[in-house]
Amino acid sequence: MVAAYGRRCLVELDDGRRLPAMLRGRSIEVCVGDRVDAAEADTNQLVVEHLLPRRTLIQRSVAHRRKLLAANVDLAVILVGPSPRYAEDILLRVMLAVRHADVPVLIVANKTDHPAFEAIRDRIGVLRGLGEQVLEVSVRGEPERTREALLERLDGRTSVLLGESGMGKSSLLNLLVPEAAQRVNDISQALGSGRHTTTASLLFALDAVHSRDAAVIDTPGFQQFGIAHLSESERDHAFVDIAPYLGQCRFHNCRHDREPGCRVRAAAQAGEIDPLRYRLYVELRPAPA
Repeated sequence: MVAAYGRRCLVELDDGRRLPAMLRGRSIEVCVGDRVDAAEADTNQLVVEHLLPRRTLIQRSVAHRRKLLAANVDLAVILVGPSPRYAEDILLRVMLAVRHADVPVLIVANKTDHPAFEAIRDRIGVLRGLGEQVLEVSVRGEPERTREALLERLDGRTSVLLGESGMGKSSLLNLLVPEAAQRVNDISQALGSGRHTTTASLLFALDAVHSRDAAVIDTPGFQQFGIAHLSESERDHAFVDIAPYLGQCRFHNCRHDREPGCRVRAAAQAGEIDPLRYRLYVELRPAPA
């Protein structure tokens, strides 16, 4: 699945052809990266009959609504930077959703040449200290170095680009896929509409000379990232630094905030858990009923 806009999508066949398709029935919900069974309705149109099992699925959600971002990916590339802001609470939510999907993470810290980058360097260090893969780049200042460093990590994988609006994701995509704008136009023409191209995910094959069997899925930028589809337990255990302390509190229903005998809070006070991450963790927990 190369593109999906509601009931319409663009499917790449085994022979390399890309044809527009419609979904059969209301029960099928697809996203970019999905594998499907499709039948030819005519020479230029497919009908998607079945959705094949997914290896992975990354999504965001609020209340009873969800947005599927990408399926069957091998790597999530999360773009952060000092401008327009470094929002660790949103980064944390994205990472929790990706961890829940069991997808490896690469954090790309962009705009290293920005004057405000030094202000976030300590936070980048905290992520590295947790064992996260972090790559510091300047997409505009050092484009060739950035491109080579990314292609090396994307080689042989289907990756998804995730990031807040304004972090340089479009610039990074254009660096990796110089003809991206033309490919978007081609997809829009194939589907008969271009108005959704900035609000939906799109798959791009990378240059085979530099990255073998590699593709990247671009997703719309966001300002918030809901994780309503994660249960409280799933959120808790997706915190790699907090999960080891769970189950060690005095009370089995401890909320890890003010309760006596809380092992998680004690670890934070002792410096075993980063103070900001602990505060964000407490804030993410739902209010008691």
